[in-house]
Amino acid sequence: MESPRIQLRPGSIWIDDRPVILFSSSLFYFRIAAEEWRSRMKTLVQLGYNTIDVYFPWNYHELEPGTWNFQGQRDAAAFLQMAKEAGLWVIARPGPYICSEWDGGALPAYLSATPDLRLRNADAPYLQAVRRWYDQILPIIVGFQIDQGGTVIMVQIENELDFYDCHDRPAMMSALRDMALAKGITVPLIACAGEGDLPGATGSVDGVVPACNVYFDERDPQIEERVRHYTNLMHGQGYPLGIIETNRSHADLRRLVISGAKLVGPYLQTGGTDFGFTTGITNWGEPLAFMTSHYDFGGMLSPGGFVRPEGFEARLFTRMLEALGSAAALSTPVGEPPVCVTGDVVPSALALDGGGWLVSLANPGEDTIPVSFSDGSERIPRKVGLQVAPQRCPYIIYDLPLSAWGMDGQIVYSTSELVGREALADHLKLTFLTGDQTEVVLRLPDARLGENSGWQVEQDGDDWLFWKTDDQKAFAELCFPDDRRIHLLAVDRETAAGFSIAEINPANPNAAAITELEWSSEQLDPCSDAWLSNARACDPNRLHLEQNGVYRGFAWYRSSDFAREPKGLLLRAGADVLSVYAGSQFLGSHVPGGLNTYLPWRHDLAFEQENPITIRAEIWGHANFDDGRLPALRLNSLRGMAGAVAVWDVQNLTPNWYYQDGAQYPADLVDPYWPYIYFGGWSTTKEPAPGIYYRQVFFSDECDSRVLHFPELKVNVRVYVDQELAGEATPFNPWVDLSCITRPGKAVRLAVIVDRQLRLTAGQVILYQGQAISNWQVQGWEEADFAGLLTSSPEVQQPVELPFTRPPGELTWMHGQFPESAVSEAALDMVFSGRNLKLSVWLGEWLVGRVWLPSQNRPRMAGGIDNRVYLPASWIAKANGKVHLLIESVGEDEGILTEAALVFDS
Repeated sequence: MESPRIQLRPGSIWIDDRPVILFSSSLFYFRIAAEEWRSRMKTLVQLGYNTIDVYFPWNYHELEPGTWNFQGQRDAAAFLQMAKEAGLWVIARPGPYICSEWDGGALPAYLSATPDLRLRNADAPYLQAVRRWYDQILPIIVGFQIDQGGTVIMVQIENELDFYDCHDRPAMMSALRDMALAKGITVPLIACAGEGDLPGATGSVDGVVPACNVYFDERDPQIEERVRHYTNLMHGQGYPLGIIETNRSHADLRRLVISGAKLVGPYLQTGGTDFGFTTGITNWGEPLAFMTSHYDFGGMLSPGGFVRPEGFEARLFTRMLEALGSAAALSTPVGEPPVCVTGDVVPSALALDGGGWLVSLANPGEDTIPVSFSDGSERIPRKVGLQVAPQRCPYIIYDLPLSAWGMDGQIVYSTSELVGREALADHLKLTFLTGDQTEVVLRLPDARLGENSGWQVEQDGDDWLFWKTDDQKAFAELCFPDDRRIHLLAVDRETAAGFSIAEINPANPNAAAITELEWSSEQLDPCSDAWLSNARACDPNRLHLEQNGVYRGFAWYRSSDFAREPKGLLLRAGADVLSVYAGSQFLGSHVPGGLNTYLPWRHDLAFEQENPITIRAEIWGHANFDDGRLPALRLNSLRGMAGAVAVWDVQNLTPNWYYQDGAQYPADLVDPYWPYIYFGGWSTTKEPAPGIYYRQVFFSDECDSRVLHFPELKVNVRVYVDQELAGEATPFNPWVDLSCITRPGKAVRLAVIVDRQLRLTAGQVILYQGQAISNWQVQGWEEADFAGLLTSSPEVQQPVELPFTRPPGELTWMHGQFPESAVSEAALDMVFSGRNLKLSVWLGEWLVGRVWLPSQNRPRMAGGIDNRVYLPASWIAKANGKVHLLIESVGEDEGILTEAALVFDS
């Protein structure tokens, strides 16, 4: 039987009977214009990477239940074909869950609106849905497996399951494994652990190879020990250590390779763009953050393909490993180097296959460190001073035999890295990096020095010492009696890499002069009937957008269900962005994070009962990571809102509570001699100091909604109504709804258990009472609907000059035209400056991204540059140079756009 073309063995990866070290860059077809896929792959090959890993987002291909799209920008098969033609191996990652800061972690939003469906669990409804996805994507992947002539070498199922509360991990992972095998996956199945919990990620099921994600502080002096632990753990299971995600700096990657990793996948080495409404929301804030459309973690390739200096480091590192070949690919990490290192660095070593060592000198500190080492007989290096710069990790060769390359002798040591090796029948060419601390000692019996240019040389018996204290190129020839020769070269970094940054990033002089476009504007009425009449109708009894088939886009809610002027509005379970209008008056844009939000009524507004409340809801994205601190951060959370309450009565209940010290459950009766104090007040020096606060409350007989709020809460509290648990409030979710367990016109006893530690405040207690608003009219706008709105937009004659200002709450279209000189091959970004504005940017029918400029109500923006959107050159051309901005003025003060400039992507 023919051996598999890809084999995972203890401590090594073999492809076509050759051991390899895999360097993998994430390359996401869904974040890069299809016209640019091939050029990104070409660049990665040029930088020395031999592998890409790619997610396949389920919800990018299933646009609505049962409607699939694998064409054009979504053509996954075309992407894999290009990878094959580029000679890149592929780690395919079809999920079903991918995380990746992508909308919902790629799980379709309709799943969250499906009753009794538990995401990422071995429940029948969920697995049936996953099977439909696998039925679509796995046949594509199967056709590109290495065993079938393609380049897919591994398939990752699931992603970081150890971070999720899966109730039966073995059942879950067994089900995914069986689906994959049934569809014809023959290459290794892998599953990665987010924080080292291998059983948590794989379920410890047979046939699923554990892999790790290893993120670390670059100043950590002990990361090598941690990685060696996992190297040994994987070796014991018969596998190599594969690190699917990790830091991007190649100084950090060197520390992983020296510790035994045979697959390193820095995330995110190639940037991209979350086009349209594909951004996610995540827990990178306190705790909420919105992901930017600009998706870039500062890796070696920008979203537009610009090669940053880190790309240089990539090529030099991969050149060195290529030169060492199987000696490095089959190496074994050891705890202690074979030499004694002097200097405040972190030394580690690899025992090379066939003999010899690589010794790393990691400097995680902030200062340059002088270093020397000794083999027990003398100080090394002998002629040059060796220093390690901050945040660097150079490798030293020690005691490396040349026999594998057809020569007698050895490299005794080299302080300069080997970046080239060519072994022919009669000579061996070794190429090292030149510099002011280059020193190479070769032990070569019977050798004599022939030609020499640029090296300083000393001979000591069979040892030849070559050194340099400048960065000039050098060449030396060592000859043997049988006419064999060794050529010893020293080259600069650009020669070793094979390119310069200037050469690999050609500039476009035509685009360089463009700073602004010519703009015109069209004002929109945010409360117009057109939004409701032209959009898709929704069920007014199911207010969450996903329940109405709106998965990415906007919705408008409207109701005139008011008996009189309220004191305020209470929005229930709102997400992601809710912009509220009373009549035509703007009441602000809010980011509740799935919580309730109270809006005091503006009493300077004339109340008219027939004037409706209008709420515009925007889906920024669904949670890509499950976090229980906020409702909107749960993986199954919905967008829009659960409803709204016209609040008639607001009571501050903070004064006058009875306090029972140390109790765990509410008492039947309140002792009048207990302390009678403010809520949150304390009367003990104990630590911690649990206790219960009691108070009588009368509910209004005209209100059907009763909600408690604990502003400034810093501890967890549990609320009981007449000894029945009503709910729990936390510092992240300080709301408890009493409506379902209380009745109008009744007096109840509230008991609030406070689990206080370190005297943290319990804040205040506010009771909101009111009437739930009904008779909603709800309409939804999906992303594609806005493209239709653009094409029907009337011609605009009014020119616009920047700076451009808009009052709070206004909606405006701005239309721009690129000069012909801008429609080129250059990678361009549009950079916005201003405040209190949220902008959606279209090129023709493509929504290329969204930007939220600084404002008081803006959440934390994460994932990339928050005022920048990448414009693919091919899309500019297809759009005939037309760009459209939907501008929302969302702050308390007027919004201003001061600049919309074009710059080179970098």
